[in-house]
Amino acid sequence: MKNRDIKITGNQNTEPSKTTRGPILSLLAGKRAPLIACVAGVLLTLPSLWVGFAQDDYYFLSIFKGAPGTEGLQQSIWDTFSFSEGDPARNQLRMDYGIAPWWTVEGWKVDLWRPLASLTHWVDFKLFGENPVPMHIHNLLLYGALCLITALLYQRVMGSSLAAGLAALIFAIDSGHGIAAGWLSNRNSVLGGLFCVASLWAHHRWRSGASRARPLGDLFPYAPIALILLMIGLFSAEGAIALGGYFFAYTLFLDPLSRRNPDTGDSEHTLFDPKGFSRAFALLIPYLAVVLTWRSIYTGLGHGVHGSWMYVDPAGEFPVFARHFLSYFPVMTLGSFAAPDSTLWNMLPPSWQTPYVVLALLALGFMAWAVWPFVKKNPMAKFWVTGSLIAIIPACATMPSDRNLLIASIGASALIALVLSAMIENRSSQPPREPALRAPKTLFYGAIALHLVISPIALLFNSYTIGYLDRSFQHITASIPVGEARVVAITSPMDLQAASLPLFIRSQMTDAPPLHWLWLSAGTGQVSVTRVGETSLSVQLSDDFLRAPLSKIFRRPETHPFTPGYSVTVDGTKITVDKVSPDGRPKEITVDFQGPIDGEGYRFITWQDHAYAPFVLPEVGATVIVPEFRLWTSISNAARIAFGRGGERGQ
Repeated sequence: MKNRDIKITGNQNTEPSKTTRGPILSLLAGKRAPLIACVAGVLLTLPSLWVGFAQDDYYFLSIFKGAPGTEGLQQSIWDTFSFSEGDPARNQLRMDYGIAPWWTVEGWKVDLWRPLASLTHWVDFKLFGENPVPMHIHNLLLYGALCLITALLYQRVMGSSLAAGLAALIFAIDSGHGIAAGWLSNRNSVLGGLFCVASLWAHHRWRSGASRARPLGDLFPYAPIALILLMIGLFSAEGAIALGGYFFAYTLFLDPLSRRNPDTGDSEHTLFDPKGFSRAFALLIPYLAVVLTWRSIYTGLGHGVHGSWMYVDPAGEFPVFARHFLSYFPVMTLGSFAAPDSTLWNMLPPSWQTPYVVLALLALGFMAWAVWPFVKKNPMAKFWVTGSLIAIIPACATMPSDRNLLIASIGASALIALVLSAMIENRSSQPPREPALRAPKTLFYGAIALHLVISPIALLFNSYTIGYLDRSFQHITASIPVGEARVVAITSPMDLQAASLPLFIRSQMTDAPPLHWLWLSAGTGQVSVTRVGETSLSVQLSDDFLRAPLSKIFRRPETHPFTPGYSVTVDGTKITVDKVSPDGRPKEITVDFQGPIDGEGYRFITWQDHAYAPFVLPEVGATVIVPEFRLWTSISNAARIAFGRGGERGQ
């Protein structure tokens, strides 16, 4: 059977009679669509109520409580997301406490200024203490508000149409929002997104009333409101800067000053007016002033990032950002408009990442080829897709993850809805009035299955995803000895996981002695340990050490390479780099302990399958090989066992 092109009819304002729709489509095309989307989004993220605390939450909790092992690291209520301010002395404390590894850059800095989001976490702690349930209710209320105001934005821009209702539903049930809604520490994304959507709504109210006779449109009160909401969004999350993409796209494709009717008198299709666009574009200067003011305050207060692979400052480290962009942008664009979640890229072995980028480019090329006949004559579609693509660019300043694409998904959801609604309406509109979609019908049904069937199911699970991590932590920490002895882990799967373990233990065991925690390597490859004396070990590190993205949180070797002879002392233990790879990664280290390592003062462990297991030290002159393992297998096994049974903490 030959595939036939799908004909898409009507522009964004054309609606068939209600009698041609079923009850579900009629509801989505009606004024109740925002409420439907809001309820659907909240219901599908309800599993997050059982997540509890996870990962960064334990850092916040430890700092708020003043838990053992965080002395000297307390922050103000506005700086909850300041994981390191770049002070070498405080970074030394973090290494001594075991919440940063020995290979941490001396000036390592992940100092994110999100004062409004920080304040909400501090207020939660003051009101609810260590009870996470009301904190998650807080998250759900914010996500519900975001879904509601986004749906209202769609209706305001596209009218009470099927496209607007579908866009609202697709956005609310987007599986990529699961972690953002379900993880307390990711509240900043939802909060920032909420104020960004409100700002765009106010901008549309301002500019939609403009004309050549009234070029400033409804300037008051909507322009000041839009500017204030943008600033509040930036105070919630630096990712709010992505909203600039939508302001630019709106000015280019929808602003009344940028469009004019053709000489034929056809009011259904408009032409681009360069002079009008210039006038409209000049009205974006106040938004630029807001962003520059925020940036000046941000850097003036000393906030920023340095030395980590996880975050890059696009302005201060543009060459690094540009390299990341080349890989991240295709992966994150595919995750935003289709699947899979862009987080997958971080989990892949380095040798698989480039092929994955190529596959993403091919998939995106096919999708662009398929929808271009529809998009090229539809200013509304151009607005949403352009805004979304530009919004992905600043998201490339951090590692790929759909949880960071919430603002980009606003435009992606709208474009998908415009295409799907046009396809649906084509069934009752003859003859077709739009160009053919260059794709077989299977693409239409595949899009419906992905965004309206698979995505809500995935959202249900993703809203609890971070809970699986927490449960696996509970299982893993049961295998770690706690007490006065110094615990030394030969291997750990990821540096971020190893850094979080002492925070988890200390936040849960305030009255227990602080855990003395040191890990010598992070990664999944083979490690060999040679006993060179009564108090020292020689460790040959794995080939994947400091190669995978998730092992470069505390050091980016591309910009901060090691040299032979580098040494650092962590909690009394001296680590010296003996050999390095051509790209500046440590290959062999010598570890000199304070005293004999056979006694009760040290407990050695290493990663094994799904948890830590005791590591038996070799005799002097002998070598022990720690075999490689699979990361995915280890994580899934830890989560499975954690849910299957509890565990006694190691003694």
